[in-house]
Amino acid sequence: MFLYSSIADISEAKSKYIETINTNIIGAANVFDASSKAKVKRLIFASTMYVYSVYGSFYRASKQSSEILLETFSDEFDLKYTILRFGSIYGPGAQDWNGMKRYITEIFEKGSLTYWGSGEEKRDYIHIHDATMLTIKAMQDDAYVNRAVTITGQQVLSAMDLINLLFEIIGVDKDYKFTGIDKEHGHYVISPYKYKPIRSIKLVPDKFIDIGQGILEVVEEVALEKEASDEK
Repeated sequence: MFLYSSIADISEAKSKYIETINTNIIGAANVFDASSKAKVKRLIFASTMYVYSVYGSFYRASKQSSEILLETFSDEFDLKYTILRFGSIYGPGAQDWNGMKRYITEIFEKGSLTYWGSGEEKRDYIHIHDATMLTIKAMQDDAYVNRAVTITGQQVLSAMDLINLLFEIIGVDKDYKFTGIDKEHGHYVISPYKYKPIRSIKLVPDKFIDIGQGILEVVEEVALEKEASDEK
């Protein structure tokens, strides 16, 4: 098994673009090379919905480049693969830069939230548990060999709806502001589809964790982290 950890935070990738290129593209190429030489049965590559987009800065570019490299390794060395393009994942155990966790943490710490956008942005949110189940399905099914699979949820929320839901679940008075269209931070508004990569099959869960329940899990996790930090 060959693993590597990429830079997945868009802001970090934008500020550390050379490191992102070395880590995300060269790192991926090394894994592809080692996998082809080891004759692995199938390589699973974690990508992103941003490959469809002109947004996402160097993070998006690194994933687009890596997908093209993987297709080329497959053509040249018969390396079988499945590309998993993940949408907006949330849930317990997320990194601090994860959008959902970052919003909740800011509300806990400041009692308010500044959102870099207009409030009209929409995302197909999917809980980490549901994303994991779909990932396993894609890995076990030969129908997804040498295919790209888009993994997203069925619950689409605008940023405005999400923020209202967060304040209600956390139980504090709403105090938020929008900065306007988020060009600086490199995120798409409603749809990432502006670029045409390899055609993808979309997987969504038939049964899924409701977003209200999933948000509550993250809220409880952040509350415990804040309590532990305050006790230090």
